[in-house]
Amino acid sequence: MRRSVLAPLLAGALALSVTAPAAAEEAAPIGGVNVVIGGVAFGDFTYPVEAGRRITVQRHVLDPGEIVTWKGPSTVVAMHGNEDGLLQNYPNCNSVQNWRPYPAYYVARSKDAGTLRGVTHNPSSVTIEFYTVQSEAIGVPQSDGQLHREPTSPQAGDILAGEEPNPGGIGDPITAANGCPTGVEGETTELASAVMDSSAGIDLTDHTQIVVYRHQVPAGFSSGWHSPYWPTLVVPVAGQLDVSHGCNDGSAYPVGKGFRAEGPLLIRSSGAAEYLSITWNIQNGFPIDLPFYLPEPPPTSCPETALPL
Repeated sequence: MRRSVLAPLLAGALALSVTAPAAAEEAAPIGGVNVVIGGVAFGDFTYPVEAGRRITVQRHVLDPGEIVTWKGPSTVVAMHGNEDGLLQNYPNCNSVQNWRPYPAYYVARSKDAGTLRGVTHNPSSVTIEFYTVQSEAIGVPQSDGQLHREPTSPQAGDILAGEEPNPGGIGDPITAANGCPTGVEGETTELASAVMDSSAGIDLTDHTQIVVYRHQVPAGFSSGWHSPYWPTLVVPVAGQLDVSHGCNDGSAYPVGKGFRAEGPLLIRSSGAAEYLSITWNIQNGFPIDLPFYLPEPPPTSCPETALPL
């Protein structure tokens, strides 16, 4: 079975250089960082995050004709950047949705919605690599009003995804199907997984960007006080992160324990560490090759914590 590695950066207007935020030398919570995958939200939806429930990021590789079979309740956002490839997702065996490159597709799988089981199929002639962010919390399916429709004028996400064959037309992204396809199961690799420590549903607006970043930080890392500019979930991959929101508090986040990064906060690591961050609702067209943070002043009782260790 052949496997390919795809460049996951968004193309065109989304693949621009980024200017470092002011005072980056005092607030640089980036470390070594690269984009894993990014996509443009396809319609409005609320991504559910619940305390005690797991968030998992997976990489899937499907050769032509291969499938991924989804089992059990969950909420999934899926993204891929293969310009030559098309996936077909069956939320159940009575309906199908085409997954094109660059949009980020939302699927709420539950018994009540009739989507407890489903299949994603690669009908293309090329291998497709795609990524999913999966929550054990059960989301609400998109309503008819939340579903993406072709607009009356082109927008960046539509141009990138080739979604303007009939400008001004109305298109239903979900159509009827006569059963789910069968085939060999493709390759699935877990990149990171963690139980979240708090509940924080994230409201997504159509055409905003979602990006998964991979961070590698050295021993003795100190981020400086900062706030993420957009909602961000952190899922450790290796080592341990020590997170403070004040001078006299702190929480340890080893592998398997995740959190929503809400500022002002300070992230440190006594040893080398690695983690994924998932940033939601980035303004469409904003360059995403580096995450964006706002430097914050340290608490007045501990100004020395602004300095790197």
